[in-house]
Amino acid sequence: MMHSKQRALLVGAGLPGLRYLPAFQRLDGKWCELAGLVGSAAAAGFPNIPRFTQLDTALVALQPNVVIVTAPPPASLPLARQAARSGATVLVEPPVMISLAGWTPQSHDGRIFVALPSHFAPGLAGLIVEPPAIERAEVDLVCHQSATDFGPWQQFWNHSGGILHQHALAGIALAVRLLPRTAVLKCTGRRWHRRQHSPAEDAIDAEVLFTDGRRLAINARTDAPTDLHRRHELRLIRRTKVTKIAGRNLEAGLAERSTAPSETELRAQMLHAAANTTEGRAEHPSLLGLRDLPKTLEVITRVYSDCTVAR
Repeated sequence: MMHSKQRALLVGAGLPGLRYLPAFQRLDGKWCELAGLVGSAAAAGFPNIPRFTQLDTALVALQPNVVIVTAPPPASLPLARQAARSGATVLVEPPVMISLAGWTPQSHDGRIFVALPSHFAPGLAGLIVEPPAIERAEVDLVCHQSATDFGPWQQFWNHSGGILHQHALAGIALAVRLLPRTAVLKCTGRRWHRRQHSPAEDAIDAEVLFTDGRRLAINARTDAPTDLHRRHELRLIRRTKVTKIAGRNLEAGLAERSTAPSETELRAQMLHAAANTTEGRAEHPSLLGLRDLPKTLEVITRVYSDCTVAR
């Protein structure tokens, strides 16, 4: 439990970093305050926040309890580990890596968590603590991408992966967490590349078969006419029973869409959970530990490697 106000440090640039600023405004310094910024993340609502150009300088000056790393992969992993070595709890968004190539666990990785705010949606904590019996899980993603979505950030950091890494990770990670931990037997499906303005694909339709016979279906598309039509949902199926986790990004959880918490509310909950970690263990079960990320990446990697490509 927290006994004093927590200090947070935000590291990163552009949209990922900006998503956290409303959460800090909502908290209004009550139990966690934004103490500093590293990089070019804009913070018009925090004009008096100290700015730093180097993470090591900020860590020494502020000694933060929580560090939010929003730099793109692969730059984010060394930054997250540097912050974890200082004793801080670290949230990373987007994920620190998109591949297991060269992955070697380190002693401080237990303090690093992949930020999946939608996993705080109503009812999901209970599912993670006591996963239901599942024979098949279905991840459904419809997002909106146009040529203007691929600006300098994505073009320069072209290691951010495809639509499964960038948009469908929350649903895939939740499905993997709820399914028994068995190895991938095979993956079948297709992925489509039609547009030239992005290295990412336009659509993926795949099915992953695990060694215990359970299946994970993934249907991800970028053809939503506008961002308002975005949908990211997960269905858990056992015989005729279907449990639906709904929302534009799972944020409705098991509740009605009209009652779904906002992204700001979800991130505030995530910051609260990060500030309540004890010796690398998060009180809230919905924080995805860095050590649990490889299992999700194994599934995504098999989808990209095994699916045939259509153009």
